[in-house]
Amino acid sequence: MFDGLKNTALGRAVFGGSGEKKLSQNRWVVIDIETTGLDHSIHSVLSIGAVAIVDGQVDVNDSFEAFLKQTEASASSNILVHGISTQQQLNGSDPRVAFTAFLDYVGASPLMGFQSSFDRGFLARAAKVWAQAPLSSDWLDVAELARMAYPETKARALDDWLAALQIENLQRHSAIFDALATAMLLQALLKKLQQTNKTDFRSLQVLAAQAKFVPRPL
Repeated sequence: MFDGLKNTALGRAVFGGSGEKKLSQNRWVVIDIETTGLDHSIHSVLSIGAVAIVDGQVDVNDSFEAFLKQTEASASSNILVHGISTQQQLNGSDPRVAFTAFLDYVGASPLMGFQSSFDRGFLARAAKVWAQAPLSSDWLDVAELARMAYPETKARALDDWLAALQIENLQRHSAIFDALATAMLLQALLKKLQQTNKTDFRSLQVLAAQAKFVPRPL
């Protein structure tokens, strides 16, 4: 998306080039997806967007985007939400190529998303079906981490958190731009949490897990 298809993992899979996995423990991948519906057991992934956080900073040059070919386009009401046209859906990338490239792009990096259980369910199933490979089990929910960093904030949805922290999303319901906005939110949260000296991935996982015990502000 940001540097053109040939500079993405999908581009390397299609056009050739290095398939080397990125193994840095200081590299985290923030993801977002668009789907044909809400149930991962019957609905499909339409697009994947991902942006890396490297040493606590968003790296837009380390990004991934893919639109997946569908056997038939989703309903018009669904298209109104994500804006992925019938032609885009029918002319997308082969899901087998796309998911293999996505797993190559992720490598050994932890995965993060906003309310990530939704993305995790869809991607785990798709990776198994299309790439015959497991998805990373290392996940962090940015929404839970936001609650712990700013327990007094009433925000719930991604748009609410972006507004609260004055972060702009250039194109809502676009997987790559939602991933970028979420990555920028995570970067802001890491700056807020620096005073705790617990900004490594495992410590953040533990912190996010405590969110369920924090009362929401009225």
